[in-house]
Amino acid sequence: MKRAYLLAALAAAMMMTACGGGEENGSKNRTTTSTTVSEADISGQETSSLTETVTQPPQDSSAQDTQTQPTADTSSEPDDESSKEPETPAESPVKCEGSRIMAADFGIDITYPGGWNVKGYDAGGNETPATVATVMNEDLGVSSTVELISFEGNLEEGRQVTADEYLKSLRQAYTELTAPDEGDPMSISDVDIQEGSTGKAKTVSLSYTQRGVKSYLCTYVYQNEKKENSFLQFSYAFSDSDNTEHIKKALDEMMG
Repeated sequence: MKRAYLLAALAAAMMMTACGGGEENGSKNRTTTSTTVSEADISGQETSSLTETVTQPPQDSSAQDTQTQPTADTSSEPDDESSKEPETPAESPVKCEGSRIMAADFGIDITYPGGWNVKGYDAGGNETPATVATVMNEDLGVSSTVELISFEGNLEEGRQVTADEYLKSLRQAYTELTAPDEGDPMSISDVDIQEGSTGKAKTVSLSYTQRGVKSYLCTYVYQNEKKENSFLQFSYAFSDSDNTEHIKKALDEMMG
């Protein structure tokens, strides 16, 4: 399994597992391993509205009456559209400034040291999994996707997803997405999943081997302190190297 597929499919798997509404794991419809989700699906791919465009026939200018016709005085009638106040777009709870990522609602204020490149995206009021930033360190071979995940509108009224429940669903998604395929010689092996915490973050560390290369995915999950059913997730991916332990320690220090 390619790392890109694992990262892309994770958010969709999370939405499917965490929105189950308290069903037992054994009774859930496990379709995550057979569902291919592209990166565009996570960030909210635009689709055609399929509305029909009606073209009005042009009028013959020679047939138009050139005399000035009296018109009704409509100055006293307010324009419904113009009288409406423009809607204020929802502000994204995640801010990126240079090498800094801030999210006060999640207790986040991270400043990356030299060598890290941060690129932010405006998620606005998006209620679906949305990529709000990417972080790269080419020297260390580390890439990260920062996702704002909200379950609002996808749960039964009054249903609340706790941080522990989210972590349980996250681990289940990792387990299903890395399930070995005995019939595939390129299948993933040596899968190890560990849960923990650092600072305000809940953590899930995944390691696996494929095609002789050992890879890691270190995930840090922060719960919104002001809003229910909202999480901020940092997923750092990298391959095994002489710097592996240094990278793990540096990530824990930055994210804690």
